Amino acid sequence: MASKTYADFRSEVEANLQDKADELDDADKNVFIRRAVEEIYSKHRPKETISDVTGSGVYSFDMPSTWVKGFSTIRQIEYPANDQTPTIMDERDYTIIESTSKQQIRFLADTPDSSDTIRFTTTAPYLFSSNAVTIPSTDFGAVCSLATSLCLTAIANRMAFKYDPTLSADSSGRPDQAFRDQAKTYMKEYLRHMGLPEDGTV
Repeated sequence: MASKTYADFRSEVEANLQDKADELDDADKNVFIRRAVEEIYSKHRPKETISDVTGSGVYSFDMPSTWVKGFSTIRQIEYPANDQTPTIMDERDYTIIESTSKQQIRFLADTPDSSDTIRFTTTAPYLFSSNAVTIPSTDFGAVCSLATSLCLTAIANRMAFKYDPTLSADSSGRPDQAFRDQAKTYMKEYLRHMGLPEDGTV
């Protein structure tokens, strides 16, 4: 895993943008970097978190601290944990319940006691904390390509406002089209790396 800061991402993105880097300020670039990491990359390859809980004679358990409502999912529950042959619970044996204040995982048939350990594997988005984020180092370049694509699209949109549609009906002659073409190229690099259809949307 590689811990990266906004500065690390900006340096890579600006290298991709080259002389177009000055079209956006650092705050704008940070917005697109955060969107690339938290909203798009995390959806395609979410972070897996593992948490162990000791039974206490109850059948409902609070979500892990990394749980994000509306995003996180349960990958699996090992119960009881640490057996030589892992015992993975059937999805029909637990459910997610919601109260007025929080979500919990409820076992529908078992009530673990203090001799039992339950191991929850859940997903979470990658989040910037103290201006840093830890993602797999093998994905860093691809995420920067994604962020570059978002930046180029934003630049193209700004250029479009300056375009006089009476000058030409040919989109290839429009000043924003070159940016849109480059944005598509970087997006395809990201999608290819992630094993996603290159003509898909994010």
